[in-house]
Formats: sequence, C-alpha cells, structure tokens
Amino acid sequence: MTKFEKQCLSVGIFGILATTLYWTFSALIPFIAAFVWAYLWRPILLKAQNYNIASGITAFSITFLTYFVLAATCIVLIPSVKHLLVFLFQNLSLGKEEILNTISLILKKIHISPQGSYWIERTLEEGLSITTIKLKEIMFYVLQSGLNAAKIVTIIAMAPFLSFYIMKDWASFVNTLISWIPIPYRKSILKGLEQVHLTFSAYLRGQALVCISLCGYYAITLNFFGLQFGWLIGVLIGFFSFIPYLSVFIGICVSFLIALLTSTAVSLKILTVIFVIGYGLEALFLTPFLIGKRIGLHPTIVLLAIFSLGHAMGIIGILLSAPLTAIVVACIRLVKEYYLKSIFYRGTCG
Repeated sequence: MTKFEKQCLSVGIFGILATTLYWTFSALIPFIAAFVWAYLWRPILLKAQNYNIASGITAFSITFLTYFVLAATCIVLIPSVKHLLVFLFQNLSLGKEEILNTISLILKKIHISPQGSYWIERTLEEGLSITTIKLKEIMFYVLQSGLNAAKIVTIIAMAPFLSFYIMKDWASFVNTLISWIPIPYRKSILKGLEQVHLTFSAYLRGQALVCISLCGYYAITLNFFGLQFGWLIGVLIGFFSFIPYLSVFIGICVSFLIALLTSTAVSLKILTVIFVIGYGLEALFLTPFLIGKRIGLHPTIVLLAIFSLGHAMGIIGILLSAPLTAIVVACIRLVKEYYLKSIFYRGTCG
C-alpha cells in the first residue's frame, strides 16, 4: 500500500467515525456525561490508591454520593423552580403596567430624553410580552412533554451508573486505547492528548469551583437582602455559570423582574451592586485564579462558540460550547507548536 493510499484510508476511517458520532450523538450523551464525571473525579481516585484503597470502593462511594446529591437536589429544586415559573407567569400578566410605570419614573429621574424614554418603554413592553409568552411555552413544555422529560431523567440516572465502571476500570481502559495507537505515531499523539488533558482538566475542575463559589455568593446575598426566590436564583446562576454570560444575564433579568413585581425590601440599587460585585469577583478573581491563564479564551471567541454551536446543536451546543472551545484551543496550540518547528515555517532543510 502506497503512502497516498494510506492517507486516503486514514481520511476515510476518520470520516466514517465522525459521521457515526454525529448521527448517534444523542444516544451517546449518557456515556459522554459519564466519562466527564469520571474524569472530574480522577484525582480523588489517584489519591485513594496512594492509601491502598481499591478503585472499586472509591468509585462506589463516589457513585453513591452522586445519587444522594441528585435525589436531594431534585426534591428541593424541582418544586421551587415550578413555583418560580408560576409566580413569574401570573405576576407578569398582572403587573406589566406597574413595571412600566416604575421604569418610566426611573427614566425621568435620570433625565432621559422623551424620545429615548419612549423607545426604552416600548422595547421593555415588547420584551415583557415576549417573556410572558415564553414562560407559558416553558410551563406547557415542562408539564406536557413527558418524552423529553424521560430522556433527561434517563441521562441523569444512567450517567453516574456508567461512570462507576469507567472510574473502576480507568487504568485498563486507557492502556487499551494507548495500545491501539500506531507505534510510529504514539509519542506524538500522546503528547497532543497530554496538552488537551492539561487544558481540559484546568477548565473542568476550575469551572466546577467557580460554579460552587458563585452559587454560595449569589444565593447568600440575594436571600440576605430579601429578594423573593433569592436563594433559588443564586443557586441557578452559579450552577449554570459554565455557560458564559448567559446565566448572569438571565439571573439579572429575573431578579430585577421579581424586585419590580413584589414589595420586597431589596432595591434595584442593591441588586445592581450585588451583580456588579459578583461579575467582578468572577472575572477578576475566580476565573483567573481557579481556571488560570492556561486556557486564555477571549470573550469574543467564547461568544462565537456559543452562537455557532447553539445554532448547530441547540441547547446541547450551548452547554458544551466552553469546554469544546477549550479543547479546540489546546489542539490549535499544539498545531502551532509543530508549525513553528516545521521546515516550511523556518525555510530550512535541517
């Protein structure tokens, strides 16, 4: 077989694998989630092995803890989220005029021109109408779409179970994959995988700590200052903070809507301060310190990835945008390293 035929065969095999992955992606979601969850706990497994604790025992303990936390979370969060959606839907339908009057008074205090004030009020009115319609659609979807709910429950239930076997047999699984790599290319491929591993692990574990930190900050501050559903909004903002910008934006909108719809003690100024401090805490301290400069994703690249993958894959693409972008950046860095050492770049034959 000639070199050209080998290259064609490699491209054909890669194309078949990519096509198969694309068409079976929805069925592979539980396995992907299980692998990511097992990968996240890998350092704990390694530390346990240093104390001569069997990987099966550690994997079982992690799996049991996962199911316990999932059950507790569902029992607490699902009814609270349902109450929040019902509250917003009912009060937005009745309190739309009150919100518009409050905004009008605020615009007059800050001396916005009549033309600008009219445009802001009309835009806000349209936004509230669209929000009410979307809330109704979400509530109908949640209550009526049993099939999609069953799929989500299946993923949540299957992922920890599958991750148990991945964690228990991680070493043999990895060694088997390495043995399949052609020997002439093994060193280069392993070097590339190591670069991806460093970038992805830095993102994944760092982002987990960022999510936990933001959960605590927003839940405590919003609840302390008397915002209704404050703890729930704070937990959801922190939990979904791995979707850059989107979780904070939605959290701001929901918090301000609830503050305008209720006679709560928290003022719009206090909410503004809370979110400004929270965003500064995330952008200037948590993300650089916990995730580090290893990833170095520019906000423009992150937003491009969110919109592109969201358009191509829907909500799954939005959820996977940041980690996939981190992996792509790691691969680009590796290609750049090889390119800078290549004969083509240096213009030499030695």
